[in-house]
Amino acid sequence: GGFIMGIYVGGTGSDNHLDDFEEGTFDCSFGNAGSLSISSANGVYVKIGKTISIQGEVLWSNDGTGTAAVYVNLPFVNSSNPRGGIAIGLQSGIDVDSDHQLYLMPEQGNSYMWLLMSKSDDPAGGHSHLKGNDIRNYSSKRFSFGGTYMTN
Repeated sequence: GGFIMGIYVGGTGSDNHLDDFEEGTFDCSFGNAGSLSISSANGVYVKIGKTISIQGEVLWSNDGTGTAAVYVNLPFVNSSNPRGGIAIGLQSGIDVDSDHQLYLMPEQGNSYMWLLMSKSDDPAGGHSHLKGNDIRNYSSKRFSFGGTYMTN
């Protein structure tokens, strides 16, 4: 949950009243990671109108399992268009295919974002979803992100 208030921008008339400002926390856990045990999944957000700014970090304590596509929870539903993307900060303990980059892409019309791998020098190669068994129990196991997306 978050704190909601209204502010006036550029005057005190009703046209200047911004009444949709909220800040709070959210659980940014990995989804579809099998038997992965999450140590902490702390996310923070600021919502101004339809714009959501987020930061988060996930830590875990064992190997993930399974072959389902892994996602990261969002605090609000992503608008259907445009899809956008969120920047990854530190990623340590995740197996990424050789010559590939890791990306976060908010899913259209949902409150999660996919963890994707893509080969930057192969425009025809498309992308693949990170799987639960790609998340490993290495000594440094942490994943951070931040960025902005739009809600409805």
